[in-house]
Amino acid sequence: MYLTFYDFLRNPDVPVKDVIYRHFKLGGYFMAYQGDAGKESARSVELAREKAEMIPLVYRYIQENQKKSFPVTWTKWKKQFEK
Repeated sequence: MYLTFYDFLRNPDVPVKDVIYRHFKLGGYFMAYQGDAGKESARSVELAREKAEMIPLVYRYIQENQKKSFPVTWTKWKKQFEK
């Protein structure tokens, strides 16, 4: 996951989907995977879904803040999406 985030930082013009697939093709975990309720525990599915939802948020945060040298912290920025 951290390598995916690093890739987002180093290649901000590459779409999130392309970065995710690139890392998967290199042998990494498929970050968009949301679990399989028929084969995995409820907790495993929940964690997979949380991760799959977090990846595009991190990408969006980087897109919105990188050129301005990250004036808003991740925690503060993310609060706008909390329910």
